[in-house]
Amino acid sequence: MKYSRLLFVGGGMLASVFAAFSAKKSDKPNIVFILCDDMGYGDLGCYGQKYIETPNIDRMASEGMRFTQAYSGSPVSAPSRACIMTGQHTGHGEVRGNKEYWRDSGEVRYGVNTDYAIVGQHPYDPNRVILPEIMKENGYTTGMFGKWAGGYEGSVSTPDKRGIDEFFGYICQFQAHLYYPNFLNRYSSRLGDTATIRVTLEENIKYPMWGVGYALRPQYSADLIHEAAIDWLDRQSGDKPFFGFFTYTLPHAELVQPEDSLLNYYRERLGETRVFNGSYGGRYNPVTHTHAQFAAMIARLDNYVGEILKKLKEKGIVNIKVKDPAGYIVKQRYNVKKPKEPSCCYKSIEEIPYSDAALKESGFESCTRASLKNLLEIIWPVNFLCLLLQSKTVDFADVAQLARAADL
Repeated sequence: MKYSRLLFVGGGMLASVFAAFSAKKSDKPNIVFILCDDMGYGDLGCYGQKYIETPNIDRMASEGMRFTQAYSGSPVSAPSRACIMTGQHTGHGEVRGNKEYWRDSGEVRYGVNTDYAIVGQHPYDPNRVILPEIMKENGYTTGMFGKWAGGYEGSVSTPDKRGIDEFFGYICQFQAHLYYPNFLNRYSSRLGDTATIRVTLEENIKYPMWGVGYALRPQYSADLIHEAAIDWLDRQSGDKPFFGFFTYTLPHAELVQPEDSLLNYYRERLGETRVFNGSYGGRYNPVTHTHAQFAAMIARLDNYVGEILKKLKEKGIVNIKVKDPAGYIVKQRYNVKKPKEPSCCYKSIEEIPYSDAALKESGFESCTRASLKNLLEIIWPVNFLCLLLQSKTVDFADVAQLARAADL
């Protein structure tokens, strides 16, 4: 079994990709794609952060791949996610902003609270095949846990209609501003769902969604979503390859989390810094110790990553140590020079010894997108993700394009 990890960092979001290969069950890799919301590259130790501890992600970076010229698709959520899903940049894609569909939808009651009857954003074009559909068509079990933002409730583009076998999280990115929400959304064919439904958080709705009483709400969405993702991973048997798209909301505002030792650690470390008075219209509750809250949310996310790695290892899906650099395996077949060190040890893309000259030895003239499919035919038997190291820049739109070209 061979295992690879990739850190893909862009303005506003961070994505991690794990790929595990097992010749015993399938020649296709199991893939977990973790997308974090509003995390900058400077928030991680592997990119120079000195105050926030992220040992699990740092270990991924040291044992896997790290990028210094990778970009998100847009400065804001919905169009950036659309770039990943569709493989189109915002000049070609239909989703070009955070267009909301809930403002005039009417209202419903949740305990002592009032919420919108329909929530969500502009839907993805139903005639454009998106990433989960690509994976589904190629024999993958697909699960998505976190934020959707690709269509409002009841629209032509909800998780149940777009190649996803199981979803749990927020269909609406505006709803995701509350970490202790009135409800989350779910689609699970295993549980008999025929559409994406709402799951009421009964303990939360006993208390107000704004103000002093909000702190009494006990059901923290980030934990619930992560628990659902871990449960989904645990149910994967290995008989069929899986694609897990974990679109976690951390560390996007609002800045709030359980009152536990992790938060107290950063309160003591960073002290009483800024205070945020909140935004009722934006669904951001007031908060003190904003720097400590933000730091602890990133550390909490890092803990989630550690638990994902642990679960994969427990199931025998992944071997944590990378023993063979991809370049060495390619060299065996294609006479490309073996690097002196594994590719993960290089600090920048320019230092990685996969040059155009080396590829010409294999009969390929350049690393342009025109030669993408041929290059993937070389690297796919080893690890198609290592192709990303050939490009000086990568962005979110490349993800779906790679999946299409690789014929996963």
